[in-house]
Amino acid sequence: MNKKKWIIVTIIAVIAALLIILFVWGLYGGILSREDPGITCDFGFGKFCWKWHKNILGKARDLIEEADLDKISQGIRNFLENNK
Repeated sequence: MNKKKWIIVTIIAVIAALLIILFVWGLYGGILSREDPGITCDFGFGKFCWKWHKNILGKARDLIEEADLDKISQGIRNFLENNK
């Protein structure tokens, strides 16, 4: 294979790889935004979504998941015991 053909094949392979990556990224975003009510699609169409963000429901869920409920309940018990 001469040098010119090798360059053309390389360019086509890179473009094909980028298109596959964009396709998979859009498919992942579409699945994520459809299945999770805490995710809103900003840019996409049909089953594809390339840009998304967490809406207020998603942010609230993250805060609840991050909160250590055992520590909170222990703090409430300590507060109630100390103020008897």
